[in-house]
Amino acid sequence: MAVEKKAGKAEVTLTLAADELERARAQEFVVLSRRVALKGFRPGKTPRAMLEKHYGEEVERKVVEHFLQHAYQKAVQEHELRPAAYPRIPLAENLPKKGEPWSITFEILLRPEFELGQVDGLEVEGRTVAVDDDEVERALLEIRRANSRAEPAGDEPLAADGMALATLDFFRAGSRESLLTREGIRVAPRSAPPGIDPTLFEGALTGARAGEERTLDMQFPDNLPIEEARGEKGQVRFTLKEVLRIVPPPDSELFAAFGASDDASLRTQLRARMLSAKQEAEEQRIENELLEGLLAAHPLELPQQLVDDQVAAHEEELLEQLAKQGLSEEEAKARAEGERERARQSAVKALRAVYLIEEIARKKELAVTQEDISAEIGAIAERNGTPPAEVAKYYGEQGLLRQLGLELLERKVRRYLRASAAVRTPA
Repeated sequence: MAVEKKAGKAEVTLTLAADELERARAQEFVVLSRRVALKGFRPGKTPRAMLEKHYGEEVERKVVEHFLQHAYQKAVQEHELRPAAYPRIPLAENLPKKGEPWSITFEILLRPEFELGQVDGLEVEGRTVAVDDDEVERALLEIRRANSRAEPAGDEPLAADGMALATLDFFRAGSRESLLTREGIRVAPRSAPPGIDPTLFEGALTGARAGEERTLDMQFPDNLPIEEARGEKGQVRFTLKEVLRIVPPPDSELFAAFGASDDASLRTQLRARMLSAKQEAEEQRIENELLEGLLAAHPLELPQQLVDDQVAAHEEELLEQLAKQGLSEEEAKARAEGERERARQSAVKALRAVYLIEEIARKKELAVTQEDISAEIGAIAERNGTPPAEVAKYYGEQGLLRQLGLELLERKVRRYLRASAAVRTPA
């Protein structure tokens, strides 16, 4: 095996003698004969010629992959290579031939080499974290609103903060024939549909009762099912079928959710949660600023092939998503082409961040342990109400464990940067 380092990559040439290949084939066929049984033969007794007929190509690929994996690992270890990615090795037209030696050359893309600059004591501006009374009241109001439920209002008129079930009929200008009817639509006076003046909408619906109609001018939206009417000015008639009132949750329900005993302790608990969330957001902001600064200070040169591979993978995923959304192949390709440059910039930034984070971790001896992985899988399982074993199995089968490890390593590096930073206190 020969290894030659070049700019941003290492070229590995693997050469195998014919007898070395044959010994590996023979060993693989012995193993294969023990686990398969062709008709008319007992396990371990199937002639090699029969096995070659049915499994020859599979065995050949296993043999080749074994030698290639060994060559890759040996090249990395003996030449202290730092791969950027596992090499892609096209084998379709270059498989060994029986009785002949075999040689193949493949490239290992290398991580960019750079000198890590200062990472300890980086200066960053801190921001004051506080929660005032008005914020607590607004948050409490939003919590009540989000947890409110709609109940039939009977003969009561529609309140400004209420809701109704309605039938909508759309009319083109000057026409009395309904262009489109939509039934069972929920409407709220303070949530005007696109194309209708919000003030006029709220005024028209507030106070209306079940069985009454309200007609308003509107500009038909671009997603109107009747394509030829899109963008036109017309009218929409709202026929209220049922009026609903919005009932906020009882205080006892909120007390239980926040572990509070009364209104004052509810606000105390809410303030504490809001303060914790703000503190966490501030910590993330500081970490982002520190990492962005380090990225700007380390302009890494990336292997072009690696960037191209990332962009191609993103494009393939995007095309699949667009096809599921019903776009034609031509439309999907046009959309993907428009996204290509943005995807390239995103890939470059993401790769640079990965290599920088890993280099900081290496220099500062930060590592992700099996205990870290297990704890994170346990946390994911708890959030989703799933047994940890199922989560671990899914991550393993989907090849997501490496990605999970990278995410955990990034968290460790971010925390390290923040903990070691010189955070300037606001005046």
